[in-house]
Formats: sequence, C-alpha cells, structure tokens
Amino acid sequence: MNERKPRSDKGIKRGPTGAGLPPAMEHQGLVEGSREAAAHSAGRPKRVSMNNMKKLDVSEGLMEDGYYYRWFQDRDGRIAQAQSAYYEFVTDEQGNNTTRQSGPYTMQFMRLRQEYRDEDLAAKKAAVKATLETEAGIGHNEYAPDPETGRAEGGTSAIQRRVEQ
Repeated sequence: MNERKPRSDKGIKRGPTGAGLPPAMEHQGLVEGSREAAAHSAGRPKRVSMNNMKKLDVSEGLMEDGYYYRWFQDRDGRIAQAQSAYYEFVTDEQGNNTTRQSGPYTMQFMRLRQEYRDEDLAAKKAAVKATLETEAGIGHNEYAPDPETGRAEGGTSAIQRRVEQ
C-alpha cells in the first residue's frame, strides 16, 4: 500500500515573526528585513484599514444643502429614468460629471431637490399605509381580538354583537 511519508521540515529556516508575542517582547526578536520588522519601523506611516475606506466618497465642495445625493449605475436606462424623475448630474470644478468605476459600469453622481425627495417619501409612505390598512381588514371566517377586551374572538362582547344582529 502507498503510505505517505511524514514531511520533514529539515533545511527550512524559520525565524521569529513577532506575531503573538507577549507585550514585553513585541519589538524584540524580529528578523531583520522581514515584513513584521518593516511594520514596526518608526519611519512608516500609520496603516489605514481598507474597511474604513469609502470608494464613493466625494469632496464636500460638490454637495449643497437642499439636495438629496445618490449614485446611479449607468446601465439599463437608469440614468434616463433618474433624469425623468428630476435628478441632475453633479459636476466638478471643471464642469465634468462626477463619476466612479464600479466593475464594468460607470457610476454617475446625481442630486435631487429635497422637496421632490420629500414628495417621493410621502407617496411611498402613503402606499405602505394603504397596503397595511388593506391587509389589516378581517375577512370572512377570520379571527381577530375582541376590540373591548383584547382577548381572542369569542369574548362576551363578540357574543353580544352576534345576538343583537
């Protein structure tokens, strides 16, 4: 049978990496020229995490009060649809549209007057409210709590209403 031979680490030189060392030994024992040694050197700027970077940030000079700002992908007629909803392009100091690349698509930075945004939100809220009112209606043979007691249907007030009918 073919049995695997145990790997031999002979001939491989391993030095201390500095990872997981106690605080008293953090800067001691790092291999000269290693990545860890470079990371601990005083001349290097502080590291910035990629998680904190926002690729779609724009300079504050491009944004004005009284507008709602949004990025749109330039595909499937989205820009034309946004323009028909009164969105307008945000331009830089040279008059060029503010854009960013997002995979195969170009993102366009656009703005909408806040009054139109408020109208859109009010219409959306009214539609949600109408849907909730429709769904809250009680259909034939459905149960609901008794409005007077809060108990399941069949309480005394429900029985009295049936008798009076």
